Amino acid sequence: MAISLSLGKLRRASRTGKAFRSCGKAILKLAKRLWYSICAGLLWMWRGELDEKDSVVLRRSIWSTLRRCWAHIVSLGATVGLAYLNIAGYFVGAELQGNPSKNYQGFYQFCLQFTAKVLELLIVASLGTIFVDILSFELLSGSGGLPLGLLSSKQGFTEVQYLLSPDFRFGLGGYPWRKRWYKRLAFGLFIVTSFLISILAGPSVAVLVIPSTRTDWPGGGASLWFWGNDNSLWPSRLTNAHIGPSYCQQPNVTALESEALTTLNCIWSGFSSLAENFKAAHLVIPITFNYQDGVLNRVFSLNQHDSGNFVYTVHLTVGIILKNAGQLWYNALINIPTSSKYFSLLNRDRDATTGYAQSWLPAVRASCNLFDPFSYNNSNSLGLQKTKGLQKANYPFLPRYSANNDQQLLVPADFSNSTRVGTQWVNVPQSALLSNGSVTSDVPSALLNVAIPGNTINYTAIVLTCSIDARWAMGNYQGGPITLTPWQYVQSAVMQSPNLFAAHATGDPSNHDDPSWRPVQIDMDWLESLTPPLDNDITYTSLAAILTATNLVRLENSTNVQQFSHVVQSLVEIVVASLVADGMSRVGFAGLGQVGAQYSNSLSFLPKEPSESVWKAFMAGTYKFPRPATGSYTVLDWSVQVSGLAYHAGSNAYTLALVVLFLHAALALAHIAYVLRTRVFCSTWESFTSLVVLAAKSGMSDTSLFENAGSGIKRCRTMKTEVRIRTKQHPGANNPASGAASGTGQQVKLLFGPDEGRLAQAGFEKLEIGKVYG
Repeated sequence: MAISLSLGKLRRASRTGKAFRSCGKAILKLAKRLWYSICAGLLWMWRGELDEKDSVVLRRSIWSTLRRCWAHIVSLGATVGLAYLNIAGYFVGAELQGNPSKNYQGFYQFCLQFTAKVLELLIVASLGTIFVDILSFELLSGSGGLPLGLLSSKQGFTEVQYLLSPDFRFGLGGYPWRKRWYKRLAFGLFIVTSFLISILAGPSVAVLVIPSTRTDWPGGGASLWFWGNDNSLWPSRLTNAHIGPSYCQQPNVTALESEALTTLNCIWSGFSSLAENFKAAHLVIPITFNYQDGVLNRVFSLNQHDSGNFVYTVHLTVGIILKNAGQLWYNALINIPTSSKYFSLLNRDRDATTGYAQSWLPAVRASCNLFDPFSYNNSNSLGLQKTKGLQKANYPFLPRYSANNDQQLLVPADFSNSTRVGTQWVNVPQSALLSNGSVTSDVPSALLNVAIPGNTINYTAIVLTCSIDARWAMGNYQGGPITLTPWQYVQSAVMQSPNLFAAHATGDPSNHDDPSWRPVQIDMDWLESLTPPLDNDITYTSLAAILTATNLVRLENSTNVQQFSHVVQSLVEIVVASLVADGMSRVGFAGLGQVGAQYSNSLSFLPKEPSESVWKAFMAGTYKFPRPATGSYTVLDWSVQVSGLAYHAGSNAYTLALVVLFLHAALALAHIAYVLRTRVFCSTWESFTSLVVLAAKSGMSDTSLFENAGSGIKRCRTMKTEVRIRTKQHPGANNPASGAASGTGQQVKLLFGPDEGRLAQAGFEKLEIGKVYG
């Protein structure tokens, strides 16, 4: 029994195996047939029919018509995509997406250029399709026929030689101006427009397909609120109330040199950092220098001018808030979902991500005169050569809307004796006498005397009398890069009117000052707190120590300091302006203590649990921080700009490229609408070769039209010759014994010259839709 069961299983397994083998052979046979069919089809498509057969010339089919418009459809789709991509804008990143290696990036660029070339060829092919239908209509259905010169327009519209040839000029003349002027005008405009599109399509598509490098791509932003207003942050008068907290009063040397974070809100806190910067310069006048005070790395910008040296920098309060805003933006970026359109910003150039805002910044101009030099007397004390004590000194006159250096301010000043570099602030009167005898109330913000002792050889010293003009000027803040590591962040500012600091500016107010700048009056208490004395000598202040650190007096013993008076004067102006600007930038910073936690942790700006909508709003630049319920606050609009490759139509070149593509799109859409309405197409004579064969088969009964034209066509009348395609019944079609070719009996001929009436009399007719011709 067991043996019989085993034999039964073996028989069933054998039958199953045979079935699988039979099925496999059937699939293999089907695959071979399919392969042979594909190969045969491709061979037929390449080789075509072996023999010419009768065929339909005019067809009516909606699907065949749409297939004929394939170049229109593909190029229109690409045009819509490129237009949306460049008008709406799309940020790619610091490099093309994919492998970041140079070899792959070069290959990606090649692929984009290849794509642009393919689209250019599609546009030209699309225009060629329109030409074929126009020429076919004129040849087959036009009552007046087609001028001979325009017969080659489809092959020549992409070449400038065609527009200069007799074919184009004389061919258009074949349309009589009185009877068919509209065709002459329309055909001429179409040929010229198609020529322009064909030559501009390549560069236009390349501009739109290949992304360009953008350094100002919008990356989001927000509206910020921070404590303070014009009176607390940018006051028009600096008094004892703007020095800082109580511990900022009368600092000692240790406090000045400590660079402690707790004293950042003291106006004198920048002494040590400024001294190091100018010491490193060693009599070389810098253009800009970075300043790091523990919480913010900011830039001091310097501009030399005939009427003094300008220095402007970032307000510390605004700079720190913008730095924290940058960290918030970075948190929003790394938390944005991958489906967001802002996700591509992660691929930006990380070293070129910058935040921007507009706010007031301190701008200080300092100008100094070289006053009567000091010399050592017998008691080795420093005194004036002519008069000691109180006298009227000459100070530069800095009128608000002029760069006039001809006049001087005469202000009483007391010069103290010292053997070291010494500085003294001078009380600024409400009005002062000018050197021409007139009185002016246009006085500077502060006056300063700087005494620089000479060397040990000739004991000659110089004294500089300086005028300081302090303003609050509107500027554009920019800080970056905004990255994961905030220590790389550098905050700088750019004046909104850079021509204000143009060198050798004339007295034109637009070249020297700006009415929007707010002048600042400075009290003596504020100035003396800015430059406290370092020992018992009240003239050896922190400012004097900075000037000493610049090595002004450490010249060769055989050299007279006055030989370097211009260098000394410019350097003193820059040091003084920098110190005053730094002090002004710290005004109001003490107010941050009222909302202290917000500025030690940037995330405390946002709600306790920031949602995805908050991050998206931040990246879109529409987020507004909640306005504080109490206190006086100032709003600050802040935005981010990133750098990288992007699609954006932001220049005239992009506008021209879009116009070219839209113009082609209009022609293509008009042609699609026409063929969909008629649903008739003719693809028989798309090539010039087929027209040559038709002409050879047609023969000519009247050769006088082309007399002497065998060596070339030069006559206008020849190019104006009307050309038509008509059909006629074969003479022997109804008589089999005549030996006529089999078929429909209809002859298709290319006719030159005769008008429509004569052709009708000769038995020629227009071709019919759907009829087979031989």
